[in-house]
Amino acid sequence: MSLFRKIFGRQTVAELVASAEQEVAEGRFGFAKLEYEKALARSTDEAEKAQLRAEIHTMRDSIATARLDEADKLVELGSEADAIAEASGALDVAASDAIRDRARLTLARIRTRTARIDPGLPRAMTRDELAAEVTAVWSDEQSLEYEAYGEPAIAASIALTTGAFDVAHAGFEALLAASSAARWLHRDVARARWAHGDLVGADAAFLAFFEVVTEEEHDRALFEARMDRARLFKDRDMIDDALAEAGESLEHVSDEPRMFTVVARFLRDHGHATEAREILEAALSLPGSEADPVIQIELALAESDEGRDEPALDRLERVALALRGMGQESPRDVEAARARLLERVGRTAHAAELHKRLAVSFVDEFGFDHALESARLHAALGSVEEARHLLERASLLVGASEERKTRVDAGRASLDALGSPALDAT
Repeated sequence: MSLFRKIFGRQTVAELVASAEQEVAEGRFGFAKLEYEKALARSTDEAEKAQLRAEIHTMRDSIATARLDEADKLVELGSEADAIAEASGALDVAASDAIRDRARLTLARIRTRTARIDPGLPRAMTRDELAAEVTAVWSDEQSLEYEAYGEPAIAASIALTTGAFDVAHAGFEALLAASSAARWLHRDVARARWAHGDLVGADAAFLAFFEVVTEEEHDRALFEARMDRARLFKDRDMIDDALAEAGESLEHVSDEPRMFTVVARFLRDHGHATEAREILEAALSLPGSEADPVIQIELALAESDEGRDEPALDRLERVALALRGMGQESPRDVEAARARLLERVGRTAHAAELHKRLAVSFVDEFGFDHALESARLHAALGSVEEARHLLERASLLVGASEERKTRVDAGRASLDALGSPALDAT
């Protein structure tokens, strides 16, 4: 097929399917899904349509599986925020119940690490399926240790993963009391105590883990546990200790760039944007880091927090372009950051339109906030009718919230006054 026809002509169903198959061969499931969807829209044969729908479902599951695999890698590194974004995206796109259940369990496992439970956990999963999920992340050494503990170790692990924290706590404590050679058990005891509310006891268990697991081959697990302890210190309002522990985790980073992003985000969240940027810049020397959108996004956010708005915006726009080239969208929080930066560098009209796109794409509090932001900026630009339209959209998302209703009313009053068109951004 000529390039001219591909761009300007109308491709046949067969040509679209062939294009989709080529995308699949190259592992570009997002683009393949788009090609199959175009083929479905043009097909007039019912049997062919059924086959195309099946292919679309397969592509959706392939996209979701790739995102869940990425989430699992991020969990291993302690990068829960990115893992949650990947797993949530997988849950949104997955077609089959099996993949959706895997996504829900992955979300539950991530949130359990910080004692947050996913209410959408698939309780219908069998015990054997749950056991397979929780043991899949064990190292060989942990598997050997837990094999000696037997069934109670698996039961406690399942309880910790599924949010039955009382059961998990009692189970792991009983195993610890009966063990004379605990190693990896200390880490699960720490997590169970933390989830149960015993923060001091959790810290003691982490320290016990560090005393017995010291080998360099376990650097990833030690990094993970150090960052867990840093978050534990945060929960105890011991911020200086939390930052020091995050620094300790750097002793265990390998050539995996995303380990650096976990530490950098923790530092940035506690007001240390410059140190975060320096860590990320060091990570850029590692293979594959320059093309990693997670690293580039985190570096841009650190630059933004430093007040380096122009380079931060340029970096986020390059990431958005690269993701679109792979058939993916930027995470919504990244787009929100880009909208804020556009306003800060004086590109107000662009910021207003990006806020508007976010407002119409989401029907939750996120969409509500961006409807107000877009209204505020359109009013500042003199587009009063557009601002009113956006306030009306925001009003549809007020629900039972008095606070949201007050914000919408304030925006309307500001527009009515017209002498002060800028809306309250808070």
